[in-house]
Amino acid sequence: MRATADDQMAVQACGIPVTKIFSRSWMLACGMAAIGGILMSSIGGIGHGLIDTGMKSFSVVILGGLDSFLGAMIAGPIIGLAENLGGGYLTALTWPGVKEVIPFIMIIIVMMIKPYGLFGEVRIERI
Repeated sequence: MRATADDQMAVQACGIPVTKIFSRSWMLACGMAAIGGILMSSIGGIGHGLIDTGMKSFSVVILGGLDSFLGAMIAGPIIGLAENLGGGYLTALTWPGVKEVIPFIMIIIVMMIKPYGLFGEVRIERI
């Protein structure tokens, strides 16, 4: 799997089926995520508030960059401040639920300018 992730062309030249490696790694990742979700739900329980937490964490990770822990640490307070300030000031001018939409508007704006997030690693592959 590591060789396939590093250089697909070289692995394919050695006769290893790249599509099977990708599909098996996705199956393994989905299985591990399902097991982790089941175990975590037995500890903390599942409720409707979990959806809001998941969507906010998704927006933080995308805004900060998928491969940057520092980006997620910086994007968290940015999203929180923008959501609370926007909810306080924009609710009177727009609709009451604008607070929940602000992180996604920020994601769209940042993705137009920097497609890899604020601190994401830009990968350029030339073949």
